[in-house]
Amino acid sequence: MTSVLLIEPFYTGSHRQLMDVLQSEIPGSALVTMSGKKWPWRARTAALHLSQNIPRQHSFRTVFASSVLNMAELIALRPDLASTHKVLYFHENQLTYPVQVHKQRPERDFQFGYNQILSALVSDVVVFNSSYNMETFLGNINSFLKQMQEYRPKHLADQIRDKCRVLHFPIMFPDRDGAVNEKSNVEKGRTKDFCLNSCPVKSNHFESIMSSAEHEEQTCNNNKQSNEGVISDSLSMPCTCIQSDSASKDCMKPRSGLAEHSQPKQEHGSTEEKVLHEMENNFCVNTDTLGTSVELHDDRYSSSAKKMKVEHQFLHIVWPHRWEHDKNPEAFFRVMYQLRDAGCQFRLSVLGEQYTDVPVIFEEANAALKNHIEHWGYQACKEDYYNVLREADVVVSTANHEFFGVAVLEAVHLGCFPLVPNRLVYPELFTKTHLYNTDNQLFKELRNFCNNPHVLRHKQTQLNTEQYSWDVLKSRYLDLFHIT
Repeated sequence: MTSVLLIEPFYTGSHRQLMDVLQSEIPGSALVTMSGKKWPWRARTAALHLSQNIPRQHSFRTVFASSVLNMAELIALRPDLASTHKVLYFHENQLTYPVQVHKQRPERDFQFGYNQILSALVSDVVVFNSSYNMETFLGNINSFLKQMQEYRPKHLADQIRDKCRVLHFPIMFPDRDGAVNEKSNVEKGRTKDFCLNSCPVKSNHFESIMSSAEHEEQTCNNNKQSNEGVISDSLSMPCTCIQSDSASKDCMKPRSGLAEHSQPKQEHGSTEEKVLHEMENNFCVNTDTLGTSVELHDDRYSSSAKKMKVEHQFLHIVWPHRWEHDKNPEAFFRVMYQLRDAGCQFRLSVLGEQYTDVPVIFEEANAALKNHIEHWGYQACKEDYYNVLREADVVVSTANHEFFGVAVLEAVHLGCFPLVPNRLVYPELFTKTHLYNTDNQLFKELRNFCNNPHVLRHKQTQLNTEQYSWDVLKSRYLDLFHIT
């Protein structure tokens, strides 16, 4: 019996990561998704679309959705879901989202925050990934609603607080040494779990339903016959989302901003470079049986990556964030320019997903820092992404908007030393050793590391990442679904 309905209107990044973990680990769960594009329109209109595509004949007892969904609208449109146990998960809240001041109308879009307040009111449990996220949401409701000209509601924060809880994002950490962690792959062959296609269907909802195992095997086989996914230094990871044919093809297309680094290097002198070059051209996907997981591996790579990390002369800096204004890339690249102008030797990897409007600073920095760039752009294969983190020395955040920071925690787990701003969620997660107060402090720290990379490589990060792992948090998540 399928008793848990998982809903994600913006199925990409950490939103996708969470849903994949839950769908693979929660027995009797079904996943409904919409593609991770056009976030404002997903927030405005997803409820109507989903109300038409969620089956009306069901046995759902729990509905779990991210706060991108307007839960109030969905329940109004689908009263058959009103009696379910409704859980709303906040990856971020829109009451404190930084506006883009350079735009003609820099004011905040009231509707996004208002939708989240309504969703929290109608949900039975409201979950936040950090205390910072919860307190900034509850603490800003009254001031946010002052934008209303009249008839302002009162005491909403008090109504919501009693059903709030903090439950950290559950990360399926990869193995530190580069070995495949089977638990980090979505399980295959689960006959009771299925993924519903949120794209329009014809006469029968179940025409576009297939098990996640069947879909993964199909996309893996298709991927082996296509070269479209080979971009930059990475290889395309098979998509696990169930979408229309056109959307699936889009998943395989190169992302913008990668063309400059799409050609493989012609010379590979060292042993490490030869190993990496061979990995670019040998992608191992095991799809022999339905009961096995997809494996991406090369037995030689983990030891080579470790050796490169220890022996390489220059510091390797990684910035693994979305290419959007709220991650404050301008501040990061200003510091990189300072390091360059100071004569510091360093290698730079700028990773992360890109959307339609990429800040112009990325194109400028790509040209200005070309002699330092090691990896540039989205790593479509997750294992390639992890391998970059294993090789890097220090992970940097300059964010103006962060409520948890999966990318930084993954990097720390794989051996990177974190330098993060003393604001937002970061003081909740990291000790003062890893916090900086000004961009100039960040520059000085990185300059010292550039001059003494071997000293940094022996520093111990004062954080136990295992506390954010699925293994540790699993029982608390099961409790959300009333599963013992």
